[in-house]
Amino acid sequence: MKFKPALSLIELLLVVSLIGILSLPGVLGIINIRARQSLDVSTNKFAEIMRQAHIFSRENRESLSWGVKGTDKNSYQLVTRDATKTVTVREKHRLESPTVFIIYPFEVWFDQGTGNTEINRIFMTYASKGGTRVVGLSPTGLVVIGIL
Repeated sequence: MKFKPALSLIELLLVVSLIGILSLPGVLGIINIRARQSLDVSTNKFAEIMRQAHIFSRENRESLSWGVKGTDKNSYQLVTRDATKTVTVREKHRLESPTVFIIYPFEVWFDQGTGNTEINRIFMTYASKGGTRVVGLSPTGLVVIGIL
């Protein structure tokens, strides 16, 4: 009786190569999905903090003006300002990696009692392989999120 191996070394290498080639799009897709999810989570959290500052200012909470201040490409702060223009940092937040702000630093202040701002503002977040998201802020404090 002759002994025959189930798979020769060449056949085994061929099978492993085919599996690797066929699974490559799936692995790349997972990387892109993670970047998009990170971008969406970061953008939604940023918009929520912006809404929170608007509501706190509109309610005149603690008799202070509330705002959001972008300090660098991936962090921002919820801040307050009193009548003497002294700024206090209330909360610090970071964008999820690999998401970054396209334009920074920035400051947005909401008027006490009304929650209004001076002009329309647009904030853009970007993640490589994830795309770009836009957070729009109207003078009345309306915060909207869009996709570019």
